[in-house]
Amino acid sequence: MIYSGDQLSRWRRGMLSFVCALMIIRVNFEPEIPLKPTATLRRDHPRLIITRDELERVKRVVKENETARGYFERIKHRADKILSEPPVRYEIPDGLRLLGVSKRCLNRIYHLATMFRLTGDRRYRDRAVEELKAAANFPDWNPRHFLDTAEMTHAFAIGYDWLYDFLSEDEKRMIREAILENGIYPAMKVYEGRGWWARCNHNWNQVCNGGIGIGTLAIAEEIPDLA
Repeated sequence: MIYSGDQLSRWRRGMLSFVCALMIIRVNFEPEIPLKPTATLRRDHPRLIITRDELERVKRVVKENETARGYFERIKHRADKILSEPPVRYEIPDGLRLLGVSKRCLNRIYHLATMFRLTGDRRYRDRAVEELKAAANFPDWNPRHFLDTAEMTHAFAIGYDWLYDFLSEDEKRMIREAILENGIYPAMKVYEGRGWWARCNHNWNQVCNGGIGIGTLAIAEEIPDLA
């Protein structure tokens, strides 16, 4: 189809009017974004990845759905094995990376915390706390290879958030202090010093910023100036 000059002019004016109208609608009706991201943060726990209501829904699905029940049994089998395994130790076999230890801790916390929240069996809670205590006593989380630090911060964030209502005040304090001293404070030095991983375009960016982000969200109420 071929348009005349007048038709094109009218079409352009019409499109311009349409775009302007959309911009006005967006300005007038788009929800206001809070100045502080934590303003919309849920106040209860758990709030990272899953909520209390969603946990109840998972329990129902496990009872009613054969596939879900199969996944549940696989997670339980792994969690039961963890109960008899020793907690993580500070090991850097290649002289550079604590990453294997951090990933092991993260994997264990997810399995143990999941099974405790789905079954209420305190053996899983107690073993998760034992794991967190062991890692909290490490001299550091190896910030020179920050993937290690980020993965461990992730583990502590999930442990704190998912077990929150079942932790003593001393246990909560222990986990919070470990996240701050071994995770967030070392990350702040990188951010303030324009460290490379904070701005790179590969997996270090997602893993490192994600781990510190989830750690900060877990304890945000306790660190309002940093969160």
